[in-house]
Amino acid sequence: MGITHLIDKDNIKFRTVVPIFNIWSTDFKTEGEWSGVRYKIQFIELTRKGIELNSLVDQALAKEIYRHVFMESLFDIRGKDNCQILVIDIIQPLTEKLEVASNSIELLLIEQAITLALFLSTNIGILKKNSYTIRLAKNTHEASQALSNSYSVSKPHSYPNSFFHSGRGVSIIKDNTSCEHIFKSLLQRDPQSEIQAQKLLNLGLDYFTTTFSLRNVEHSFLILMIVFEALFKEDESQNTHKVAKILASLIAVDREERKSIQKAFTNNPDGFIDIRHSIAHGSLINLKIIKEQYQTLYKYIVRALIKIIDFISENKIKDDYYKTLRNLTLERGCEKSCVNGLS
Repeated sequence: MGITHLIDKDNIKFRTVVPIFNIWSTDFKTEGEWSGVRYKIQFIELTRKGIELNSLVDQALAKEIYRHVFMESLFDIRGKDNCQILVIDIIQPLTEKLEVASNSIELLLIEQAITLALFLSTNIGILKKNSYTIRLAKNTHEASQALSNSYSVSKPHSYPNSFFHSGRGVSIIKDNTSCEHIFKSLLQRDPQSEIQAQKLLNLGLDYFTTTFSLRNVEHSFLILMIVFEALFKEDESQNTHKVAKILASLIAVDREERKSIQKAFTNNPDGFIDIRHSIAHGSLINLKIIKEQYQTLYKYIVRALIKIIDFISENKIKDDYYKTLRNLTLERGCEKSCVNGLS
């Protein structure tokens, strides 16, 4: 059943459209129900003709989105005449508050979850700025579900850096199924949670997305190392080399990769830990080395965040976060050792 068929006098529908500048092609889509809301998420390709917007939004907003996409420097750097528009539709029960609302909390949380899922599921992250939200007629008897003639615009606190340190070129969703799984797992998290695991995950995700708005690669490197320390280092007295071993055991597919990951952190003088100290204390360091190491560190942090999201969604982390993480890591290390021993 299409989402448009669910509208009736007791429900209201909102639509958010988000231009994604560095994704050129994707067939990703998902739909479902969450927190009493029915949602549908898909991508629409936008070309220079702009006619694709006609069925999504009214004329005034279509012009604004077209201007935003094709007349800003973010688009010019790509050298491409199309981009993808992320379209999020939701239907939820009409309340007195929503009668006059231009957006809903549920829609904002769904947008946040899919945005984070795309950051984690693409090879280099996503380049986005504004989100545009409209409300549709609340029932099928009002102007045939005509689009509203007003809209709200959500802008980021800090604009993204056009040239990602995580890589150059087109951003690609590596696996649609994995992206959908991450999105649905993130929907279950509580951004305001006081539970240790949730708080640390939220902190890690916030820091992670901050790296995309930083111009200097050394600053982004430092922030990624803060993510690593927040997620894996229990206190300042804990040996960072041993903490790196926990991360390596958590994400490595076999013993060889585990050794390789540990070496990337601890290898002197170009290991992640030494580079982090050099940046933090203003020591001279080859910028080329930082750029090369940043992309490797970035991939490890993404994998670690996804793994922790999975652990939390599967309810494997309940009480003491760091203790549970160490135990889970030891179990994974044992499993891999046993498998390698039998092969």
